[in-house]
Amino acid sequence: MVQRNPDKARKLFTHEELLKRHTGWATEFELWSKRRKAWAVIQAQTEEIADRLEALGIQARLPASITSISAVTLQEDTLDSFRPIRFLPAVAARERRPHLNAMRYWLEKNPQAKKYVRFAVITYGTPIRAGDDLREAISDLTRRISRWAHYVMKRFGVEVLYRGIEYTWKDRDGNGEQTLHLHANVLYWPHRNMDEQWVEFLAVSHVKLDSHWKDNGRVQDVAEIVKYVVKPEDLRKLDDDDLLWLYENTFKKRISAP
Repeated sequence: MVQRNPDKARKLFTHEELLKRHTGWATEFELWSKRRKAWAVIQAQTEEIADRLEALGIQARLPASITSISAVTLQEDTLDSFRPIRFLPAVAARERRPHLNAMRYWLEKNPQAKKYVRFAVITYGTPIRAGDDLREAISDLTRRISRWAHYVMKRFGVEVLYRGIEYTWKDRDGNGEQTLHLHANVLYWPHRNMDEQWVEFLAVSHVKLDSHWKDNGRVQDVAEIVKYVVKPEDLRKLDDDDLLWLYENTFKKRISAP
């Protein structure tokens, strides 16, 4: 038995009753079509990068294959099974979804929090070149964020709710060399009015993080915070050696933490 609306009638429904109540929901065709096209692009990008990895001797796919069959349309879809290589677009999208859904639900159910929750971008100050120890740089940045989160909660009553790492590739010097820059998108919640302490909080955060950081104001859309680890366009620009280095430095590395 499943309990529904506990604050109201506290009525109980069987599993079959719940299925009947939630069968027949419809979505707009244009929205469905747009999502299908976007997913087809992600799948194509993932297949392309997976092919490159496997040509380099890295297993990107798992041997198991699963077919889903719709009980309504009888349409069959073969589900690709990729290893947890987090920069593969399909894997990144799969891992983003639970964070996005949970964050949206939490904000909807906590209007007081939604009113004050903010997000910031923290930039790891040292550009990273292919061949450098990216794995340690990620660990260093996450340790800084953890120490900062503990400190600002104790001193200012600011609760850090989520951090997600992303990498961007840029030619900073204009000499053609692409360097990787680490960023962390952070969601945080001031539990009290900080008018008198706001400037102090910003200054202390800069010192504690020992990195450039920017407060981006109140959250408008959580998709601004929960992003891809690496943009697919950036991955396609990497040569084979750099792609292999990125795989070796990020495989199974945890990059998101609520």
